[in-house]
Amino acid sequence: MNYMEFKSNLHAMIDQVDDPEVLYAIKEMLTVQSTSENRKELSDEIKKALDEALESSRNGKVFSHQQVMQLTKEKFPNLF
Repeated sequence: MNYMEFKSNLHAMIDQVDDPEVLYAIKEMLTVQSTSENRKELSDEIKKALDEALESSRNGKVFSHQQVMQLTKEKFPNLF
């Protein structure tokens, strides 16, 4: 099987997946691969910050947009 056949078969397999969790996992793998390629151009400082942010996200340390806006309004009431 050549590369194009393999890629086509992979597309067909993904099209048959009905489980959202599997699709999200595939998307995450592809995102990580794409991000890894783009990371080569980033400074070490940016790479470290991204790694810390991803780790926080994986550990559930995230805020919704609504929470961020509320915290911002509380911290900077004169802006709103």
